[in-house]
Amino acid sequence: MMKKFPPIEKILEAYTAIADGHVKLENDQALVTSSNEAKTYTVTLSRQYLYFK
Repeated sequence: MMKKFPPIEKILEAYTAIADGHVKLENDQALVTSSNEAKTYTVTLSRQYLYFK
């Protein structure tokens, strides 16, 4: 459970990543590519939690 909201800059950064096509949804996961496309991160979606790898 999130105890506090992230800084507004992080929320805007996430919106930009979505708008720029750096987030791809697949079943219960989101694949997030860095802005320079050097790394890809997997975010596992759950009804209760988000797991970052």
